[in-house]
Amino acid sequence: MNEYFRIGNPGLFFSVLAMFFVMIISSLNRLKLSKEILIGTIRSFFQLFLMGFVLRYTFQNSRWYITISLFIMMLLFATYEAYKRVQIRNTKFFYYILFSLSIGSLIPLAMIFYLIIGIKPWYNVQFIIPISGMIVANSMTALSLGLNNFLQEIDSNRLLIETKLSLGANSTNAIRIIFQKSYYNGILPTINALMVLGIAKLPGMMTGQILAGIPPLESVKYQLMIMYMISFSTALSLLILLKLSKRIVFNNREQLVI
Repeated sequence: MNEYFRIGNPGLFFSVLAMFFVMIISSLNRLKLSKEILIGTIRSFFQLFLMGFVLRYTFQNSRWYITISLFIMMLLFATYEAYKRVQIRNTKFFYYILFSLSIGSLIPLAMIFYLIIGIKPWYNVQFIIPISGMIVANSMTALSLGLNNFLQEIDSNRLLIETKLSLGANSTNAIRIIFQKSYYNGILPTINALMVLGIAKLPGMMTGQILAGIPPLESVKYQLMIMYMISFSTALSLLILLKLSKRIVFNNREQLVI
């Protein structure tokens, strides 16, 4: 029950080969995604192997400052990736994303590590980095979707917003529907993932634990805990980011400036 099956280099090669078929499909349908698929394949290959070597070293030399450094790097990289997708270039967005992602991740992670699992020592990299990666990555996706939708809706409804402001509405009321729609679009993928959990989809963490020989019911508990905390992190970080982003959209006089 505790054995696991190794993937040899030939097996990994066939996995990489499958991505070339994805590129071919993209080219045949003129989707212009071949370059992005190739870059994504190469980046994921080297990034994951690099992380594998880093984790192997940290497992053997567990230190609190190494764990914290890895987590900070994870937050910064996720923030940068989310910021790259923002259509309006304003450095405040970078700091707002970083702040939202940090608060939205640290609170559920603290609950996981100290209230639910109770890991010892507190800097145990074997738990902190993999679980943090899942929380941060999912929140990053929600922030990108929500913020981009927010800015697009502001731009598309500029005349309507300015009309509401001229009639006496404050900035919060003027964009209330836009705020709700952007929040909905940002959190929707997370909610959809919850809907199909266990029936149409066996998530990555649960699958990995089962393949590693963990009893299925124990894997279920871990997966449920992770999905609920991902939902909490996504909801909190997206709320913070959209609230902060309103400061960029409006000035102190409640005027639309973007």
